[in-house]
Amino acid sequence: MTARDKNDVLTLIKNNLLPYFLLAANCMTVGTVAKLNGSTADVQPTPLQSDGDKRPIIGNCLVTQQAAEYRKDGKDVHLKKGDVVLVGFLDRDMDNFNGPRPFSLASRRMHSVNDAVVIGVILA
Repeated sequence: MTARDKNDVLTLIKNNLLPYFLLAANCMTVGTVAKLNGSTADVQPTPLQSDGDKRPIIGNCLVTQQAAEYRKDGKDVHLKKGDVVLVGFLDRDMDNFNGPRPFSLASRRMHSVNDAVVIGVILA
């Protein structure tokens, strides 16, 4: 195999295959709180899909204490429907998460919208 052949394979991977793998890895997004469910929230992502349609709601996002209660204009405010939030996606599944105790993983799922956490409120 020549150096040119090796570069062709790397170029194929980088330009054609890698983007498909990265589509499945979620890191963070911005969204609007659609509904509060106690210690979780349903969030409507604000970035539109490439066809202009809304993305599906991300349900049951854990909400951090910092997001649940924040300061705005010098006043303590509670998270509410319509707030713009930053949502992160955990490295591994949190199906068995239940507070501060160690927990076992339920799957090999990684960076999934099923493992979302509202990290904070974006004050606009």
